[in-house]
Amino acid sequence: MARVIKPWTDLKDEKHIYYENNEFPREDVTYEVTPQRLKELADGTNQRNEKLIELNDKELELIKSLDKDGSTETVEDTETGEPSESLEDLNVGELKALAKEKGLTGYSKLTHEELVKLLSE
Repeated sequence: MARVIKPWTDLKDEKHIYYENNEFPREDVTYEVTPQRLKELADGTNQRNEKLIELNDKELELIKSLDKDGSTETVEDTETGEPSESLEDLNVGELKALAKEKGLTGYSKLTHEELVKLLSE
């Protein structure tokens, strides 16, 4: 589990508040925490533009599995060896964040399917 280094509110988890030194994610988190989510919280590419968590070795391995463009091409979970995630598994907000990271424009009104296509090109 990652360690929280700054207090913050997880808008994806029913506005749960994390305090310094809490573990992330909490045991009863209400969404699937993806490698992309860990990356944005750890490297500051989130809405606050701040580093909010510190990753452990297992999570660092997941982050390293991300492609250079920020998307995932079916990442294997290091514990189970099962495929973990692809662009199709991300929600619209996460896809738009990836588009922003890549410096793309004109994506704000795109649907989920259109965003996946745009980011796959």
